[in-house]
Amino acid sequence: MRFRSLVLPVCALVCTFYLLVQFAVAQPASSATPTPRAITVDDAFEIHEVRDPQISDDGKWVAYTVSTAPLKEDKTETRV
Repeated sequence: MRFRSLVLPVCALVCTFYLLVQFAVAQPASSATPTPRAITVDDAFEIHEVRDPQISDDGKWVAYTVSTAPLKEDKTETRV
């Protein structure tokens, strides 16, 4: 009976250790952090504007519009 009372804590300890090791391995070195850069014109055309949220009557859904301005076309496109 003593064995059964140790199974859960030991399993939790092993899982925690495994996750910590995976997290530590997945983290990039601090020197690998990219340096910030200024926003370019191309970046500005990649921005999507989200507007006009409307909640459904039952409160389960939200409808909104997304506007984009393609760089090659001289127009703005809006979709629901």
